[in-house]
Amino acid sequence: MASPSNRESWQLLTGSFNSRVGVLIHGLILIFVFGWIHGNSRDLNSRIGAEMEPTLLTIDRAGVFQAHENRRIPLFGGWMLLFVALALLWIIRDLFEPWLWMWFVGFTILFGFKFLSLLRLDTAWRQKFTGRMLIAYLFLWPGLRPRIFVEPVPENRGHSRFLWPNGFLQLLAGAIAIWAIPRWLPMSIPTWLRAWIGMVGFSLLVHFGLFDLLAAFWRTQGIPVAKLFSNPWRSTSLTDFWGNRWNRSFSEFAGSMMFRPLARRCGTGWASFGVFVFSGLVHEMMISVPARGGYGGPMGYFLVNGLGVWIETGSGWRKLTQRWPVVGRIWAMALVLAPLPFLFHAPFQTQVVLPFLDAIGATGESVHS
Repeated sequence: MASPSNRESWQLLTGSFNSRVGVLIHGLILIFVFGWIHGNSRDLNSRIGAEMEPTLLTIDRAGVFQAHENRRIPLFGGWMLLFVALALLWIIRDLFEPWLWMWFVGFTILFGFKFLSLLRLDTAWRQKFTGRMLIAYLFLWPGLRPRIFVEPVPENRGHSRFLWPNGFLQLLAGAIAIWAIPRWLPMSIPTWLRAWIGMVGFSLLVHFGLFDLLAAFWRTQGIPVAKLFSNPWRSTSLTDFWGNRWNRSFSEFAGSMMFRPLARRCGTGWASFGVFVFSGLVHEMMISVPARGGYGGPMGYFLVNGLGVWIETGSGWRKLTQRWPVVGRIWAMALVLAPLPFLFHAPFQTQVVLPFLDAIGATGESVHS
């Protein structure tokens, strides 16, 4: 797509301004609510259900994001800053290819969450950060637990040997899926299959390859980082999948920034469901908005999974899975995999994924004309 001229760019900006003022206003209200929740949160004194203990609240009990000070103003300001950055990206999105705009949004959200995680720390912990530690946390590790970079170095620096070969193996598998397999397939293959091969390959390359190699590196340096994608196929339940195995950096961040304050006011069930709603909003911004279609698909995906986690809290379900553990595994994989077409919907595949694969030379020639 040819780049618009300056005059056309200005018309795009002014012509879409009025239609987006409402979005900005509603977004400001949403961020204000988030800020109010954080600013008024108190220690979680109520008893937390045993089914949630190994997941979202684990980080609070471990003290990862303990905040002994009133962080109302800093956290509110952090949320506002993130929203303003996303609003500006929204306004200028017509100036970029959809796949490139998606990456801008993704990195903006990532660094916004990192900034908020630093604000969540109390002053004593933030003062322990050196410039090198801050750079390492911000740019050389995708996780959202800043305190591990200033904690005492553990005596045992092992537990990283298996990560090196595993990371390289997954990196190689991802590269083959992205750059080699499409060239071996006939051109008559459906474009949706090409898109899914590319997405699976990208996940292998980045989530299981690059991130494992980064974890191995930091562990050899004495930084006790956790494996961010920890064998999700071994999940014994949906709660185990989302809380302990898939994208643990986000679950840790959401547990501290949203689950804990919401649980104090609404109970653990509604707080857990609220985290899934928040995740749905984030994925709508990163998937549906750049694709300009498929709205509601990502939100529906996470609502279904949030409902699934709520079902797992019932005593009847726990008795069933304790008697037949395989039921829990099948249930988890079914709810994660079956609705995936709603998460990565057709507009996202055709407008974002395939053009991105073309841009990085992964398809040989354009297949999305």
